[in-house]
Amino acid sequence: MQSKLFLMLIVVLGISSRGFSQEDYNHPELDWNTIETKHFLIHFHNGAERTGREIAKVAESIYGPITSMYGHEPDQRVSFIVRDHDDYSNGGAYFYDNKIVI
Repeated sequence: MQSKLFLMLIVVLGISSRGFSQEDYNHPELDWNTIETKHFLIHFHNGAERTGREIAKVAESIYGPITSMYGHEPDQRVSFIVRDHDDYSNGGAYFYDNKIVI
């Protein structure tokens, strides 16, 4: 009986977790590019280069004041991911992944 309940739990969790996966957000038809600066990697798809260049300019200009204010510099370059292919307004900063999604 316990093994059947465990199996049902795994099936339900497997089905429900698909709704939270990145699979629905990937667009294989997009060509991705990266702008590399001294402190950042800005990833953008075709059609978003202007936004990527603006992010690179602004991020580098505020890097010094922000890192000195907090007394901390990241060990590696921070990644920005510019996604403008779905019709939603959301973004996030992911501390453990060292990335910002816009």
